Amino acid sequence: FFLNMVFTKFVEIGRVCMINYGKDEGRLCTIIDIVDQNKALVKGPKKLMKVSIQIIPFKRLNLTKFKLDIEKNASDDDIITKFKEGKIMNKWMKQSVYKKRVKHEIKRKTNDFGRFKLMNAKIAKSKLVSSKMKKMSTKSSVGKKK
Repeated sequence: FFLNMVFTKFVEIGRVCMINYGKDEGRLCTIIDIVDQNKALVKGPKKLMKVSIQIIPFKRLNLTKFKLDIEKNASDDDIITKFKEGKIMNKWMKQSVYKKRVKHEIKRKTNDFGRFKLMNAKIAKSKLVSSKMKKMSTKSSVGKKK
């Protein structure tokens, strides 16, 4: 009698995380050491992710499904080589979390005129769809006998 494990993403050395708060929000980092039950020592590395080595609480980290095979307090070069070997960035860009963040950034950067154009495009699309649906419903009702 075996039970399936409920959790698959554990806080462990080598776990790739996304920072969800602060100046590095949205960037990936790697856990290189666990400080205590609430905090971890993470490293970007600086060259690749622009995240310097720092202690971050777990509540400000989102664990990803990616894990690097590194040792405790690994160097920047080790992390960079493992990132490239595992093609972590390519895999990350395919994740829905990344795609949602990109869409959110694009929407956040639009100005008032951009939102106005978007609203008008949605109205035009809605009118086109409703007119096509009316034509389809009238065609289907013409052929029926009462």
